[in-house]
Amino acid sequence: MTAIVATITPASPVPVVTLNVTIDNPANVVAWTIYRISAADARLPVWLGSTSSGAYTLTDATAPLGVPVTYELSVVYATSSTSVTSAPVTITGTAGCYLTDPASGRTVSVTVVSWPERERAARQAKLDVLGRPDPVVLSDVHATPAGTWRMFTKTDADTAALVGLLTAQAIAILRTQPGSSIPNVTAAVGQITEIRVGDAGNDARRWIDVEIQEIAPLPATALPLDATLAGLAVYQGVTTLAQLALIRPTLLQLSQIPVG
Repeated sequence: MTAIVATITPASPVPVVTLNVTIDNPANVVAWTIYRISAADARLPVWLGSTSSGAYTLTDATAPLGVPVTYELSVVYATSSTSVTSAPVTITGTAGCYLTDPASGRTVSVTVVSWPERERAARQAKLDVLGRPDPVVLSDVHATPAGTWRMFTKTDADTAALVGLLTAQAIAILRTQPGSSIPNVTAAVGQITEIRVGDAGNDARRWIDVEIQEIAPLPATALPLDATLAGLAVYQGVTTLAQLALIRPTLLQLSQIPVG
C-alpha cells in the first residue's frame, strides 16, 4: 500500500517533521515526488526520486512554523500513477526567528534587528533612437528581492554558530512566526559583515550584517547527493540525459554535485 505519515519530532531549537513513506510496487516506479502543502509555501516539491526502494524515513527540517502542513506523495508508474496525502501536522511552541541550513538541517535561533529594504532590481535595456524622443526599452520581469539582514548576537558562541551556518552552503532559510511582518524566505547569502557593538575587549556583542538575494525554495534533493561528476555515469543507473533529468532536474542541482 502506498502511504505517507507525517509526525512532529522534538528537536533543538525547533521541532522537525518526520515522514514515513511506503511506495507500493517499487520495482515499477518511474518517478516519485513529495510535496509540502501549507499556507506559507503553497505546494512545494520537497523530495524528488527516480527509483524507489519501497520505504523511506525522511526528515523535513524546514517546515513553516505555527501553520498546518500536509504532505502529498505522488508516484508515477510506467502505465499509471497514484497520490496519497498525510494528515495535517503543526509545529507549535516556537517563538521568534530561526535560520536553517537546508543541506544539513542545522538550525539556530536568531535575532533580526532590522531588514529595512527589499529591493527588486529591474531588468531593462534602454536604446536611444535618433529622431524620436522616447527610447526603445527592452524589459523583463523584476528580480526577486535583495536586501541586508542585520542580526544581533550576545556571545562568541552565538556569533560562531550564526556565521558558521551562513557560510556552510551559502543558502539559508529564514522562518518566522505566523502574522510576523518579516516573511519566510530562502536566500542566497552574500557578503557577511561582523560589527562590534562596544569597544571593550570583553564585550562579545555583535551586529551581523548579511547581504542576501531571495531565491525560490529548494527541494531537499536540490542539495548535494552522494555522487561525483566522475561517477555520475553509473549513479543510480543513469546512462542518458533523460534519466539524469529525473534525479537532477535543474542546472542548479547539477552544479551542486561535488567534483571528485
